[in-house]
Amino acid sequence: LNTDTFRQDSKPKADILLAIDKSCSMSDEQMALASNMSSFLQYAISNQVDFHIATINTEMAEATRMNFNVSAGGNKILRPTTPNLQQEFNSIVMVQSGGATESCMDPATLALTAPAITDPTRNAGFLRNDAVLAVVCVTDAQDQAPQAPVFYLNQLVNIKGAQRASAFTYNVIGPFLPSPPSGCSYDGSADDGRHAFMVSQTTGVKEEICTPNWAVALERIGKSAFGYRTNFFLTSRPDLSSPTGIQ
Repeated sequence: LNTDTFRQDSKPKADILLAIDKSCSMSDEQMALASNMSSFLQYAISNQVDFHIATINTEMAEATRMNFNVSAGGNKILRPTTPNLQQEFNSIVMVQSGGATESCMDPATLALTAPAITDPTRNAGFLRNDAVLAVVCVTDAQDQAPQAPVFYLNQLVNIKGAQRASAFTYNVIGPFLPSPPSGCSYDGSADDGRHAFMVSQTTGVKEEICTPNWAVALERIGKSAFGYRTNFFLTSRPDLSSPTGIQ
């Protein structure tokens, strides 16, 4: 008889960076995002997650790309104790439309590494050593970062360190269908494999930007981003021929 025991953290600690596409083609998806993103926040609140949440946009040409968007209340980082949390959250996920070259990998890496992450006027205070880290990319376009995905992957994974690689996930709500369904559109073609690579290499979650059920998609993203394990591996192969089976 072999018994495996698994325990979830009763109060996970997570730092979440939302990278949201600001291109004009995202106007219809941004409306869906704003109306459904509360599912993401409520999941964190109901599960008592100790979170830091901040956003960046995906426009690579902007000089401010390393700065987190500031909410209506002047908060760069949202926490469970932030006053008017839902209103503040809504204000940071609705980024201003406009732009030409979109990427999640490039600005996310710039925002989470030096010099931006150590600068008190920029992003210092967002990362916590004992928290899991997640990037959640929301885009209707291929990632147009100038370097190969592995360039950004190595830098992002190194934030938590090679010994804690599982403490980082890269998640994408993006263009993953061969062609968008009626009533929805992509900015160009579907993912060319760059989004999927980042997700698979970090055991993240990918969801379709044109999904009709954002609440379910955001819950799956939330389970990953907020540090909950959804796969549990046994220490040995079970004997399926045993009359007692698996309990």
